[in-house]
Amino acid sequence: MAGACAAVLVVIGLVATTVIVANAYRVAEDSRLETARQLYISDMRLAMADWEAGNFGRFSDLLDRHRPRDGRRDLRGWEWCYLESLRHVAVQTIEVDPDDVYAVAWSRDGAWIAAGGDDGNITVLRAANGESVARLKVSDSPVRAVAINPESGKVAGVSHDHTVRCWTLPGGSEVFVDSPQAAPQTPFSIGAAAWSPDGTWLATSAGNDQIQVRDGRDGRTLQVLSAGGVDCVPCLEWSPDGTQLAACLRSPGSLIVWEAGTWKELRRGHANPGYTYFAAWSPDGAHLALGSSLGYIHLWKADTLESEPSRMEHTGHSLWGEWSPDGDRLATAGQDGLVKVWRPKRPGVAPVVLRGHRNTVWSLAWSPDGSRLVSSSLDGTIKVWDPGAERSVQKLPAVYFGAWSPDGRWLATSATDERSILVR
Repeated sequence: MAGACAAVLVVIGLVATTVIVANAYRVAEDSRLETARQLYISDMRLAMADWEAGNFGRFSDLLDRHRPRDGRRDLRGWEWCYLESLRHVAVQTIEVDPDDVYAVAWSRDGAWIAAGGDDGNITVLRAANGESVARLKVSDSPVRAVAINPESGKVAGVSHDHTVRCWTLPGGSEVFVDSPQAAPQTPFSIGAAAWSPDGTWLATSAGNDQIQVRDGRDGRTLQVLSAGGVDCVPCLEWSPDGTQLAACLRSPGSLIVWEAGTWKELRRGHANPGYTYFAAWSPDGAHLALGSSLGYIHLWKADTLESEPSRMEHTGHSLWGEWSPDGDRLATAGQDGLVKVWRPKRPGVAPVVLRGHRNTVWSLAWSPDGSRLVSSSLDGTIKVWDPGAERSVQKLPAVYFGAWSPDGRWLATSATDERSILVR
């Protein structure tokens, strides 16, 4: 009997100890959770202040700190979702032209952005703060292409009347000009300009099937290439090693590649029945991305021009594309007014979509370090973006109903925990 009583007392003691330990653990966990909540609230306030002050590095770090990891509870609320959305809002908007801005380029040293407008000028901006430091007159005709020499920093512009001018940056001392006596009559308001990677050659075209390969020092035409009677050449692109030059043929949606120096045609490919607006060579030289008037963005093997599977597209024309310096991302601009940042090597990752332009986005360029993106639009502005890193779709509680706002910026949901959530 005594032994049975002792056993019961031991069991009671064990239960009591377990309850005490569990209560202590719960108190500690509640305390840890409350500390985490207070840290989250403090960090969200700091993040908002950092966004307003332009401290984007710490702003991103504060948001990333609260992504759930190691099985810990997700404390993020609508405020985190809102601040996360600001990563992909333009860091800076600059009014360049009262009408349209067709072309934009970023200098290799990261110091300057050049934008070509409908008024015939190239506006040179200080990349750090958007300050306008020079306006360079190409002609009285709209500027359709802008390119910055990667070695010397010269900026060249091509206008619709076939004028080609080149200046030094940032002051704007003229290096050369080629202005035809009588501009050819061309119905297409499209131009192209591209410096070879070593800055030796400048390839240009404006509104017809002729491509001029120029001496980068004085603008002399060294070679004229014919695209074979097509209506115009909207894009020229050098291979990363400078040994090949590719030209988009707007119609019938094809591409020609020449060997640099001999100017022998190496290969020709056909993308689609629509127009081709851009070709972008990946930094490793392995792929070419092509944008279509049907909205599709094709991915080709550069050595064979064979098509690879791609699900990248815009609504309306896909007008421009450029690979990030590390070759991991492809940024594209479209008639839908959007800039999209894709991960072609990881097709399952959704694109980052940058919204803010009020009209067609015609051109874009990466900063040399790949941390910023600049875009130009027919709304008369350029925008500088922080495209951010890959992000997954925010996981919400189980949802009964949801509805998007007409402009696509907001999603309202009704959830199982009786909360209403507004996500930007």
